[in-house]
Amino acid sequence: KISWLCKQNGSQYEQESISSKITLPQESTDFSYKKTASIVVLNKITAKSELVKFELNKAKSFGHLSVEVHKCAKNINPLKPTNLMLIKVFDHKTDGNKSLVFDGWMDSSNLSISALEHPVYEIMPRDCLD
Repeated sequence: KISWLCKQNGSQYEQESISSKITLPQESTDFSYKKTASIVVLNKITAKSELVKFELNKAKSFGHLSVEVHKCAKNINPLKPTNLMLIKVFDHKTDGNKSLVFDGWMDSSNLSISALEHPVYEIMPRDCLD
C-alpha cells in the first residue's frame, strides 16, 4: 500500500491508496561489442547516400572528410534495438591541415542526441556487425 499525508481545513490526515505494490521493469543495459560498423553517408549536395562498412580503427574518406569508428556496441535487448558507435571525423583542408570536426558517441536509434554538423555530409550510424 502507498500512503501519504493530506491537509484539509487545517488538519492533517493520512490517506491510503488501494493499489498494491508496484514493480517497475528493469532496463537492460547490456551491450555486445562488434568488429564492424555500418554507417550511412549522405552527400547533401548530390542527395546520394551510401551504406559503408567500417572495420574498427580504419579510416575511410568521403570528399574532404575522413571517418574512423573506434568502438561499436549493439544492444542485445530485442525491444531496444540500438547501436552506439564511437566515431572521429576529420576535415582535410586544402592547405594540408586537418581539423577534428566530431569526436564522440553516436546512437543509431536517436540521431538528434549527437550529430555531425557539416555543410556537405551527414553521417548516420546504422548497425554493428560481427
